Amino acid sequence: MEAEGSCRLCRRIRLPRWLGGNPFDCLERHHLVPRGTGKTIGGDDLDENLIPLCTRCHRAVEDRERWARMAVRANLQHDEEDYVIRKKGKWWLDKNYPATGAP
Repeated sequence: MEAEGSCRLCRRIRLPRWLGGNPFDCLERHHLVPRGTGKTIGGDDLDENLIPLCTRCHRAVEDRERWARMAVRANLQHDEEDYVIRKKGKWWLDKNYPATGAP
C-alpha cells in the first residue's frame, strides 16, 4: 500500500494501529478483492489490492453501504481497478463497487 496517511474516502488523517493510532478510529487496510477461503479464489496482500480507510469508513464499506462502495470506486487508482478486473472481472467490480447510484 502506498504511504498514505489519510483515509481514501473521508480524507481524515489517521495513524495505523501499529504506529500508535487510536484502535477505535485508526487507518486500516481494506482488501478490494477479499482474501479467499477454502476453494474460493481471493485477493492478495498486494499494494494494488489494499486501500487505506479509517475505521469508520472501513466499517461502512464492509457493511456494504452503497455510498461507501461508490466512493471506493470513485477513488480507485488505475492499477487498483486493473487488479480487481484481472482477478474477478469487470462485472464483479461493477457489482461490488458501483460507479453510479443505480441499483
